[in-house]
Amino acid sequence: MQDELELPYWEMVQDFYRDICREDLELVLPKSELQEDEAFLVPPCGRHYKSVWQDEDAAELLRQEAAKAELHAARKRKMLAASPGECLHASLRTSTSW
Repeated sequence: MQDELELPYWEMVQDFYRDICREDLELVLPKSELQEDEAFLVPPCGRHYKSVWQDEDAAELLRQEAAKAELHAARKRKMLAASPGECLHASLRTSTSW
């Protein structure tokens, strides 16, 4: 501790301000075996989230439209399969708001 206090300021900080040499770069740069390790490989980026969301929204809209069309077709099949009297009663029940 006493030796550190006796050193001039520049001697204490000169390692922080010296030129970078090859040994410094070898310490900082990755080793060749690490570059080939699969654990350190970064996968390529995927599609942007907005385009993924747009595709998901479009698919959901198609599913909703298909469900509505199926419901409409089921109601139509039910009405066609029913007798004429039942159709009249069913239409009267839906058209009047009592």
